[in-house]
Amino acid sequence: MAVPRAVAKSRTERLLQINLAVLTALGTLLLGMGERNVTLPVLAIIVAVSSVYLTDIKGWLQLNTFVANVAGLIALAVTWREWNTYAAEGQLLSLANLLIYLQFVLLYRKKTVRNYWLLLLLSLLQVAVAAALNMSVSFGVLLPAYMFFGLLTMSLFVLYRAQIECVEAAGDRPLPVAAPRSPGEAPRRWPLAQRRPSFKAVETLAVSGSGLGWSFYREMIWLGTATCALALIWFFGLPRPGKKGPWRPSGVVPYTSVGFSESVTLDQLGEVYENPEEVMQVTFHEMGSSESYRVGGDSALFRGSVLYYYDRGRWKPQPRNASPYRLRLTPEGQLPTDRQLVRESVKIQGRSDAVLFSVVPAFTVATKGLNYAPDSEQLLRTSNPTEKFKYELVTSAFRDHIPVTAFPAEGPPGDAARDMPRERNGSDPLEGVRAEAAEFAGSDASPERIARNLESHLRDGYFQYSLKQTRRSLGVDPVEAFVTEHRSGHCEYFASALVLMLRSVGIPARLAIGFKGGEWNMMGRFYQIRELHAHAWVEAYMEKDQLPASLVGNRQAQANGAWLILDPTPGRSEEELADTFGMGALKRMLDFTQLMWTNYVLGMDSQRQQEAIYQPLVERLEDALQSFTNEEARQRLRDWLVELLGQRLGLSNGLLSWQGVVAALTVCLLLIGVWKTARAASVRVRGWLVRRASDKQRAARRVEFYEQLESLLTRYGLPRTANQTQREFALATGGYLAESPLTQQAAGLPRRIVDAYYGVRFGLRELDNHELRSVEKALSELAAALAERHAATGAHNGSRKL
Repeated sequence: MAVPRAVAKSRTERLLQINLAVLTALGTLLLGMGERNVTLPVLAIIVAVSSVYLTDIKGWLQLNTFVANVAGLIALAVTWREWNTYAAEGQLLSLANLLIYLQFVLLYRKKTVRNYWLLLLLSLLQVAVAAALNMSVSFGVLLPAYMFFGLLTMSLFVLYRAQIECVEAAGDRPLPVAAPRSPGEAPRRWPLAQRRPSFKAVETLAVSGSGLGWSFYREMIWLGTATCALALIWFFGLPRPGKKGPWRPSGVVPYTSVGFSESVTLDQLGEVYENPEEVMQVTFHEMGSSESYRVGGDSALFRGSVLYYYDRGRWKPQPRNASPYRLRLTPEGQLPTDRQLVRESVKIQGRSDAVLFSVVPAFTVATKGLNYAPDSEQLLRTSNPTEKFKYELVTSAFRDHIPVTAFPAEGPPGDAARDMPRERNGSDPLEGVRAEAAEFAGSDASPERIARNLESHLRDGYFQYSLKQTRRSLGVDPVEAFVTEHRSGHCEYFASALVLMLRSVGIPARLAIGFKGGEWNMMGRFYQIRELHAHAWVEAYMEKDQLPASLVGNRQAQANGAWLILDPTPGRSEEELADTFGMGALKRMLDFTQLMWTNYVLGMDSQRQQEAIYQPLVERLEDALQSFTNEEARQRLRDWLVELLGQRLGLSNGLLSWQGVVAALTVCLLLIGVWKTARAASVRVRGWLVRRASDKQRAARRVEFYEQLESLLTRYGLPRTANQTQREFALATGGYLAESPLTQQAAGLPRRIVDAYYGVRFGLRELDNHELRSVEKALSELAAALAERHAATGAHNGSRKL
């Protein structure tokens, strides 16, 4: 049975009111997060819920125009007071609060089309202000929800307005009889017979109970998904003009992430987060061989800088007394012959500094684009540091795939490697560090043994690795607090403590920073170094008469001494490893999401877009093309497949072994499963496309003059039942009309109208002007006959089933 238009309008309006309340609450929540104030969001939820029930459903609380104007003036006065009190950002907040106050007033008013428009406009302005205040990732998470409810609310609003027009235009009156045309009037096409109805689709929704069903919400979901996808493509893909301009909104707390920096600052505000952004790709090859060289334990140390000067929790780089000079090519005859040599090829991403990284000791074999700073022992690039760069070195830092723990020094260190900080009043800020070093250094031990003892004490003692923020006593040095109080921190704390402990017992030492390890890429046969692999370790100086056993016969070490590599940082604690599977893992994921939001949404300028989107895409395409044209790339692919099949899947014994049979059966089953899944998916997709095309065709072929016929007959108690076809309905209606002399002449009119309907709906034809006028005339005559019979008999006894 058809639903009255007023009922359908009421349902649409109720949904519109509920969605507007949700939209208001979401917009206020977005703004409240920017203000860091929960009062207004909570109040908005209370107002939104109460207004739907008290104002819209019950009608108990509806502000009249005078009260609403007074409330608006009060809100304006409060805003004016806040505007004159606060600075620029506070003035923006006061304007945002005014938008909230006005929404509260409108929610408690009786809803009209004008009020709906105002609520939508105020909510949109509110979110625009919130976008300037809220820089957290939670804003980005809630924004798609606001967008979806916004699209749904706008669709309901358009539908509601159209239904109002239908109700006002038609009401419950019978269809009017068409007025006769003047003799000179040109013939016109009746729009009801067009393939697509000229009336808006929402008119049908107004008289149908299925208009706001699953199909409507499915279209809204599809529209929201498509909008999000297009917005992402537009935001990240549209080229951004202009040069790099770092944008740091006020009031935003910076996020500290694990990564390389030429200086080290301990005890920074906030926690430290792991950043997976790629830094470089490193490939090792043994000299004279094309085979990739794997490092045992994946523990290679790529040094970038060494730091000597420590003051109150900050390590500062060595001043460069002279300009860096261009490196000279190391002739092959001058390369060490008593040690294993490995070629190191590095492909580094664009960075903000010119520092390059290498395993030490290293020798240059290609000097293009390389400089060296002898005072700070840094390898530098000469080209633009923001661009990608490739360089190649030769290192003697490995012995049988294991990194060496000592290397010859270029010369004795200065006093900076022995310096210990002092307060201005002469007191010792590291008294606890000195006492700890004296206790665990060991008596009558060699410098190397002392260094190893202190390294072992920090790494294997009561200290724990942690990226969490730690609190220390006010005025206490961060390293002192680390050794004597909390005993937990990241690698910079451990390395700093060991350097100062070594210096306190008379051993020169320095802090080395760079990267450790990396991820082995089996396909490309290289190590992928990310920012999260940033690391700090210690290099302790050994005099000429204190050389480690591995460098006793080395001429450079005998002349200049050696540096002993020490890494006091332990592995992660059992608590943190267990926390990986708990809430800590979720927190780290949220922290990383915030980091990506800050760097790649808020900070997405033209340069970052070029580095993060365009360049990687071009490089992937180039690598893909190279893999098909380069014999070396194809060989790497074959080697990877051999390693995968032989070592990982156990097929080194051949395909006829039991492992080979199991692998072959597994592959066959997987292929059959993929084929079955693809076939079932294709059948479903084809069926869905056919049904969608059929639905569209049926919708396109809907003929509204027949719908007008059914609406007319239903109004006079002659509805079509579900088991009747259109032709059966017309015959039954004609029989009923033939029973009365008042409608006997109109008995054949339903059949004529239905015959025209069949020609348009199923015959895929259009009616000409003569046929259209005939149908229009038939409808008018039928309406007139039914009205005359109704007036004469006065009988309107409800529906009669035919």
